[in-house]
Amino acid sequence: LVSPAAGEAVPAHYNETGVMLEGEWISGRFAWNGLISLGNGPASFDLHDNEAHTPYDHNGNRTVTARLGVFPATTNLQVGLSFANGVLREGIDANSFPATDARRFGADFIAYGMDGAYRSGKVETRSYWYWSEERLEAAPVPSLNRNGGTLEVVYTIAKKTKEITGLTANGRVGTVKEASLSDGVFRRTQYGLGINWRQTDQIVFKLEYFLHDEQNTRELDNNGFVLSATATF
Repeated sequence: LVSPAAGEAVPAHYNETGVMLEGEWISGRFAWNGLISLGNGPASFDLHDNEAHTPYDHNGNRTVTARLGVFPATTNLQVGLSFANGVLREGIDANSFPATDARRFGADFIAYGMDGAYRSGKVETRSYWYWSEERLEAAPVPSLNRNGGTLEVVYTIAKKTKEITGLTANGRVGTVKEASLSDGVFRRTQYGLGINWRQTDQIVFKLEYFLHDEQNTRELDNNGFVLSATATF
């Protein structure tokens, strides 16, 4: 499903330029996999600012990110822990932003995450939770906190046949809570339903409906349907 609300709890992503190490280990009925990376994200995330004015990365400084996933007792269950730490902005930019905008101030951040996935028969449950703290320089408040979580259930309607590779139904609820300098605390709850039709291993058709409920701000007209076709090579 599109646009998981909980992702806004982390102010930037770091999948652009850098280095990453990955590894895994398996022993009997227990396994783990992990990664650690040193990289930076694209300037300003290459996207427009979101409703809560969540600051994004304004420099080329490298950020450390890491994740450890474990598979205890059975391969049907996976639990993961994530971490990120880096510099978002350096110094005060009094010319580009007003005093009520956090992007005016230098800041670094630290973020933690937990995720889990479990499969039983035709049902797979996925969930994750994020928490981040943006530490501001010479701002009216010392820091801004954000957190968010998502729970998604995937049901397999039809497995692989001669005609299709698979048909699944998805349902999801996500929520995010973000502090800002100008608008207090912003909250959003997102609900979504979708159908994924995998014609082949490379071609997927998706029909999705999502509903957003904003709180402590104006209610946005941002519910909608998405119909998409994706091909990989």
